[in-house]
Amino acid sequence: MNLFAMKISYPIDAETEQELQALLKMCQLKDAVEYGELMHEKYWQQASAGSFIVVIYDEDQDKLVGALSAYDLLAINTYEWSLLVAPDYRQIGIEEGLIEGLKHGLMERNANGEMAVTLHNADMTKILTDNGYVYSSSEIEMRALPEAASISSIVVRPYIASDLNALAVMMEDGFGDVREETVEMADLIAAEQNSQIWIIEQADEVVGTMTTASEGQVLWITAFTVAAAYRQQGIALTLLKWVKNYATEKQFSTLLVEVETENPAALSLYQKAGFINKKQFDFFVVK
Repeated sequence: MNLFAMKISYPIDAETEQELQALLKMCQLKDAVEYGELMHEKYWQQASAGSFIVVIYDEDQDKLVGALSAYDLLAINTYEWSLLVAPDYRQIGIEEGLIEGLKHGLMERNANGEMAVTLHNADMTKILTDNGYVYSSSEIEMRALPEAASISSIVVRPYIASDLNALAVMMEDGFGDVREETVEMADLIAAEQNSQIWIIEQADEVVGTMTTASEGQVLWITAFTVAAAYRQQGIALTLLKWVKNYATEKQFSTLLVEVETENPAALSLYQKAGFINKKQFDFFVVK
């Protein structure tokens, strides 16, 4: 078998994009898993400084048999990456070749860091650990369908600049974010046409916040916290009912959220609100 490897910077050319999409389709049919998100498909045509893809071809068959996408999501020269290998070519060294290409690409870019992301899978866990990576954490993607509901106990409205102090306190208490991080988040979301910060009020008091982002027919819950003084009062569950009703009104087909496996309280809350586990992502870092 004659193999050929190369690195391609974002944006991906049309021919390579077609080959990558064929690889995705082949693997999705075999594994019954959607790999587009994991392989950063929606970003392939973006001119993202530093982001790149490693590809390996079987020259005898003139066929793309493996790919690794390394994407600098936050533009800080730190890369989140995932790999995918054609079913008939797995565990014969293609994965190791892709990781070797990754290392070269990171060295060329003087990368500040990297993190491997994979669907929960024993074979990939072994490949990563054999290549010098250690498990870091996991997130479960949870799904719910929109559902109409009548909500009267809370008021949910878009964030405005005068909410910054209350938002900063809630983000620090809920996520450990310092004020500067909250300001940066608010500015980034304000610049995103499909993202929104929501403020939750009860009896004219700010009691919580949620951020959402839309992708086509999907509405993502990207952050969610209730002010410390108002927890354990049913506000969180009421807010999830509100967002399911909002999704109905705006004609979204699905609600998605990612929850860390080390946060059982959040997992339980979403389950009570009718969310079900869809898939688990595992994160690995260099030893």
